[in-house]
Amino acid sequence: MQLEVKNMTELKQKQITENQRIRGPNLRVLIPCFPGVPFEEGLASANADDRVIASNKRMSQALVGSKEWKNISKVFSCWTGTMTAYSEPGKKLGKAVESVDSETGHRWVFPVPEEHQDKKDAILVTEHPDYTLEIDGKTRIVRAAQVDLIERFPAENGFYLGDVMHGIPTGEKVVWDDNIRYLFRTDSRVGPVVRGDSTNSCIDWRDFNLVESTSVALGVAAEAPDALLKGVTPEEFRSLVGEANKNLDMLAQFLKPESLIGMHRLLGALVLRGVIRGE
Repeated sequence: MQLEVKNMTELKQKQITENQRIRGPNLRVLIPCFPGVPFEEGLASANADDRVIASNKRMSQALVGSKEWKNISKVFSCWTGTMTAYSEPGKKLGKAVESVDSETGHRWVFPVPEEHQDKKDAILVTEHPDYTLEIDGKTRIVRAAQVDLIERFPAENGFYLGDVMHGIPTGEKVVWDDNIRYLFRTDSRVGPVVRGDSTNSCIDWRDFNLVESTSVALGVAAEAPDALLKGVTPEEFRSLVGEANKNLDMLAQFLKPESLIGMHRLLGALVLRGVIRGE
């Protein structure tokens, strides 16, 4: 099928609105690995809940040189929000990179920005929520508002250092370094990075999986804000907010609406930060 040409200005404006999501420095399990979900479902779930799927780089911070992964251990192995596209070694990216899911027959397409179409041995990267998935029958088209190109993408599996921006393996093979990742790649693929392993093996925390089928059921981790109150469970906090709203409704019968604006704004801010949703 011929790819539909999108107006990038409209796409960016739309995604700026969509990107007003729950964000923060912490991580939470959005979907545990067991039973897990295919990537398409995980993406839809995150979007429906105004969440941001944790990026490959953010997962590296939790997995390597940190014990943070223990707080979200049920998520591994997991999809990340880092969507990628790469062609066969030595082949130009062309107008679009395509791959087919062997399990579902779904055709995944990543349109290549014109300035990158002649690049070889490179990988395209976009981070959630800077992209959407356009579904047309068995075709899934990645529509990205922001696309980065990482050059010197390795042609062989092995240990490599990651790039500064996204943590994508690049350059020459490395014998050992605290920051190395083990790249698993295939000939050509469109799909997200997979991280972690449920076996809890130290070396597996360094695995950088770019071969997994998008139809495989895996977990999903999402960004989460800082906790605002210590010693109060999410359920207790939601109850407190509910009572506060009822009290405001009662006060509204005796006070002018403008005198309660501050309280309404405070409760609204808590909702936006995700506290009421269980952070």
